[in-house]
Amino acid sequence: MATSTANKKPVTVFTVNDAALRFSRTTGRIRQICLEHSIGETIQGRVRLLSAKDLQKIGRIIEENGHNPA
Repeated sequence: MATSTANKKPVTVFTVNDAALRFSRTTGRIRQICLEHSIGETIQGRVRLLSAKDLQKIGRIIEENGHNPA
């Protein structure tokens, strides 16, 4: 988790690792969900940044679709 102050308003960003820990899923499963639903922003290859809203979307998808922990 990192905080950026470039726009004067702090923005908290999360990584796939943060999401995996939060939802008790593997990083691979979180990446798969992100790819399938165009969630987050990819930088430097596999590094994906997620906002708090992105985490909410991932949580809803997991609940709705019953993605099993991998």
